[in-house]
Amino acid sequence: MREILFRGKRLGDGTWLEGNLRVEHYPKFEDMPERWRCSIYVPDVGKPWSCSIFDVDPKTVGQYTGLKDKTGCLIFEGDIIRTSEYGVDNGKGVNFSGKDKFVIRYDDGSYFLENHLRRFYLRSDSGAEVIGNIHDNPELLGGAE
Repeated sequence: MREILFRGKRLGDGTWLEGNLRVEHYPKFEDMPERWRCSIYVPDVGKPWSCSIFDVDPKTVGQYTGLKDKTGCLIFEGDIIRTSEYGVDNGKGVNFSGKDKFVIRYDDGSYFLENHLRRFYLRSDSGAEVIGNIHDNPELLGGAE
């Protein structure tokens, strides 16, 4: 059975939380705008059937892909990874050896690697290494090494 896990940045202090996701929709009323509330349920250690609930920024929520990088780090949507599996594109469709950076995205039932030039399906044998995420480290997407 695959593990279903989500991650999101806690509102207020900005710490990253991992757990189960709960999304609530509040419809628009006369004097209230429509809004969504995202919460992460984090199991309380040593207390079976107990958890703590934290509101998170909906823009930062990402699901666990079910894969780990080469160092054992969990890979989530929105992570930035580095891999030499596909070489480096020079922008003209020519690949050279080296490590390129990609963002983990989810679309149409699949996780994939994407940068400004290319897109590949996420595979367990890609030798990927998580080096950051799009929320904390957008500057990492500046290009290849």
